[in-house]
Amino acid sequence: PSGLDVRLTTGDPLDTIVYTLDGSDPTNAGTLYKNSIRITKNTVLRARSINSQKLPGVITTNTYVTKKHTLPVVCLSTDPANLWDYNTGIYVMGPNAGAESPFFGANFWQDWERQAHMELYTLDGVKQIDQDVGIKIFGTYSRANDQRSLAVFARREYGKGSFDYQFFKDKPITQFESIVLRNAGNDWNQAIVRDGLTSTLVRNMDIDRQAFQPSILYLNGEYWGI
Repeated sequence: PSGLDVRLTTGDPLDTIVYTLDGSDPTNAGTLYKNSIRITKNTVLRARSINSQKLPGVITTNTYVTKKHTLPVVCLSTDPANLWDYNTGIYVMGPNAGAESPFFGANFWQDWERQAHMELYTLDGVKQIDQDVGIKIFGTYSRANDQRSLAVFARREYGKGSFDYQFFKDKPITQFESIVLRNAGNDWNQAIVRDGLTSTLVRNMDIDRQAFQPSILYLNGEYWGI
C-alpha cells in the first residue's frame, strides 16, 4: 500500500542502465538509471544495460500490480505505438475503418503481428511465463468490442519458440506454441463464461474442445479486464 523502491544492478561497473515505464523497449534515448525507482501505482518497468564496447543487454521486464487478484494475472508489455498509433496500432480504428460495426477495414481487422513481452503470475504471485512474444488481434465480429481478443505467439524470432507451462489444469498439455486471451466472443460484456462453461460440460465426451481458464489482463500496466 505504501509503494516500494526498485533498485537495478548490472554485473559490469562500466555499464549504464536505461529504463522505460511505458512498455517500450529501453534504448540509448531512454531514461538513465541513477537511483532507485519509486513504484506507487501499477507500473511496467523495462530495463537493460548499455555499454559502448558491447551489444545492448537483454531487456528485463517486470510489471508491478498494486491489487491482489483471485485469478491468474497476464501482463503484456509493448511499445504503445504497437497498440495505439493511428496508422499502425493493432488495437485502434485507424484511417480505413468502416462507419458501422464491426468496422471492417479498421486496424484491428488487419493481419498485423507486433512484438511484446508476456508475464504470467499464478495466484501466489509466482511468475511462470517471462518471455518475448508476438501478439495479434483475434476473432471475427468480436473485434468490434472495446475489449478485443489477443492471440499470443511464442516464436524463436522473439527468443523462445514455446510456452512451457500447463495453462489449463484439466488438460495434460505442458507446451504450447500459442494461446488466446479471449474476450468471450458474443458473450462479451455479459456472463463472459458461457463458451467456457459449454466446453467444460463436454470434457468427458472424448472430443476436441476449447480449454478455459479465466484470467486478468494488464496492458502496459493498465488493468484490462477479465
